[in-house]
Amino acid sequence: MRIESRRSRIETFHVMDVWKAAAERQRTHGDVLSLAAGQPSTPAPVPVLRATRHAVDTELLGYTETFGILPLREVIAGYHRERYGLDVDADDVVVTTGSSGAFTLLFLAAFDPGDTVVVARPGYPAYR
Repeated sequence: MRIESRRSRIETFHVMDVWKAAAERQRTHGDVLSLAAGQPSTPAPVPVLRATRHAVDTELLGYTETFGILPLREVIAGYHRERYGLDVDADDVVVTTGSSGAFTLLFLAAFDPGDTVVVARPGYPAYR
């Protein structure tokens, strides 16, 4: 019995090709100013560095809760409440490592093979 692999039908994430070409150009010419894919070009803010050092020095490091730690989800819900007037429950917030992973989870949870999904074009490549 052969199990069909969806992986064989997924296009390359083209941003990775752009990053590779930009890294090669930077290595050979040193003249690249990359604006690709929201890649940070500045160091982490000092409060983030302090909090990270504190966590590394004082806490057991391991996996977090599946949907993100509750204090972070509460802050995110509060932000949407204050900024947009939306009543968002922290239990309805899911923290991911980025939009690509978030869209993958969302699409797998919300759609079945063969469903029609409308996506604006042009748009972010990870939406495909």
